[in-house]
Amino acid sequence: MATPLLHRLGIWDGVSPERLLAKCDAPVVFLVSADEPEDYESGGSYFQVNSEKFRRSTECAPFKTMRSGFARY
Repeated sequence: MATPLLHRLGIWDGVSPERLLAKCDAPVVFLVSADEPEDYESGGSYFQVNSEKFRRSTECAPFKTMRSGFARY
């Protein structure tokens, strides 16, 4: 996820971000900006959900000097 949006999608759909993440079919790389929740970071709840599901490497790359939306396709 170049721009983590699960916390926003969960609010819109009334579904927890953890539940949305559980539906992902592959490990995820979270590119976390300064204004994203810490849940995406290593040890955070969203990170843990994906790590536990796949038992493979889930990565978080913090970009704390950047604002949300810095990485787009």
